[in-house]
Amino acid sequence: MTQVNMLVRDLAPPLRHDFELALHGSEAITSFAGIAAKTLLMGGDRSPGYLKRAVRRLESIIPEAERVEIAALGHEGSWNADRGGRPEVVAAAMAPFFA
Repeated sequence: MTQVNMLVRDLAPPLRHDFELALHGSEAITSFAGIAAKTLLMGGDRSPGYLKRAVRRLESIIPEAERVEIAALGHEGSWNADRGGRPEVVAAAMAPFFA
């Protein structure tokens, strides 16, 4: 339990940067153009508009990006079924990328 709390505490400070990029489209997002690896960007068609816009923008910036939008799912798509997720659908959408 302590390790999880430490991890969350360590990860939480950078979250504000993630939200800045997603909500306001900060010009810092262009720094992702330096990613040379194949990159999978995933979202759901029920995700909030600001997240959809951020993923589309990243797709246009990252040279080797592939975007997958999953029908009938939102941001919670990878969560457990009891929390509104459908992890089996997310896994099936990821499988071709990793094949």
